[in-house]
Amino acid sequence: MMMSDKHKSVRAGLVNTLVSTTINHILVYRFLECVGQHFSAKMLQFFLILSAVYAMGIAAPLPDLFSYSPAVGDGSGSEFSTASDGRITGIRVWEYSYWGSYISGIQLKYESNWTAAVGVNSGSLMEITLYDKEAIIQVSGKFSSGYVYELVFVTNQGRLFKVGQCSGVSFNFYPIQKGNELRFLSGRQNGNGITSIGAHWAALRTK
Repeated sequence: MMMSDKHKSVRAGLVNTLVSTTINHILVYRFLECVGQHFSAKMLQFFLILSAVYAMGIAAPLPDLFSYSPAVGDGSGSEFSTASDGRITGIRVWEYSYWGSYISGIQLKYESNWTAAVGVNSGSLMEITLYDKEAIIQVSGKFSSGYVYELVFVTNQGRLFKVGQCSGVSFNFYPIQKGNELRFLSGRQNGNGITSIGAHWAALRTK
């Protein structure tokens, strides 16, 4: 069965589009090479449109789903991360109240599980339990003389959890993308306290 000039023109356009995209398009092209003569012009046009849409999807940039608030502070000591699965449901912060009153330790609770404490869990302890669907959307505070001196956590329900002394250089962390929340903290600790801290933000994916 001979193909009309119209069929040949449509098919040629399809081939040009497929060759200029990905390997998947090449596989489709080979498929059409084998059975192309049995397709109507409408079927070929459908594949042409589908291929073009697919190509545009590949070219479009992926949305940035994560953001990082770079760590502030002296940064001495060893690295730490509180990363874990699930939503943050609680926070514990220890403040060393002698010779400086700096933040000595931090511990986060994910769902029903507490992470290992970072820094040292000694000094004055303060703790907050988050409500259902409550999330941390801002972390601020102050740092000076090698330590983080103050931490302030703000939730999407307007609650504020403040620990430490209002002394030093101010910092303010928040997510770039709307709807994101605090997923974990990272930084450094030197065995006596928290020397630097940064925040990682993302949308919590629920099943």
